[in-house]
Amino acid sequence: MTRHNLFTAWRENYAKNYNDGESLRVIPAQINHQTGNTPGVAIFVGSRVTLVLTAEHAYSLANGIADTLETHPNRVTTKQEN
Repeated sequence: MTRHNLFTAWRENYAKNYNDGESLRVIPAQINHQTGNTPGVAIFVGSRVTLVLTAEHAYSLANGIADTLETHPNRVTTKQEN
């Protein structure tokens, strides 16, 4: 996964970003292609499909999120880490 500098979201979008985060859902997906299908996941914000990923890409994204949170300059610990 590509690393970038710190992204800064506009404060005017905080409520929308927070609400979108609260409404995230992930369900199993079957991604059809010319020669069959591939397992994956569908990611929803509310009732809208935002992203469909193969299992390989979903694991890569999950690892990238975990790695990014562990090295975040303003890291917040989770309840499990305390």
